[in-house]
Amino acid sequence: MNRWYRLEHLAYVEALVRAGELRKLQEWAESLEDNLARLLEEKHRTEYSLTRTGPGTVLDMQTAYSYLSGLRGTARDLAERLEEARRRAEDAEEAVREKRTERERYRVLFTWEAERVRVEALRREQGEIDAAAARFVRMRSQGTESET
Repeated sequence: MNRWYRLEHLAYVEALVRAGELRKLQEWAESLEDNLARLLEEKHRTEYSLTRTGPGTVLDMQTAYSYLSGLRGTARDLAERLEEARRRAEDAEEAVREKRTERERYRVLFTWEAERVRVEALRREQGEIDAAAARFVRMRSQGTESET
């Protein structure tokens, strides 16, 4: 039984750790989504300003396009990180589900073992009661024979 409690406690602690990791990954994914949205908004603003007013010089245009290119690269990197964070979050969720399933299996096994021990104890007690009853019947039958 003691080993069962240690296993259950270990599974519980692991589930808490996984849940904490999951929370961190979800927060990280949210911040990545915010950064991506902000960068895409900045990219659209830059694209709009390029098409609306047009740069005064070729150097201004080149600077704006390189900035826009940098924003695209950063947005792509953030999208990849976001995908990685989502994948890790899914993996962590799966690990938590597996631990819960494992803990439930151990709980069922523990219940079966407890029931088996209880039935065995009842059988042992019933055997002792039957033996005592048999001794009592023998003593009474010997007492009845001696009186006659």
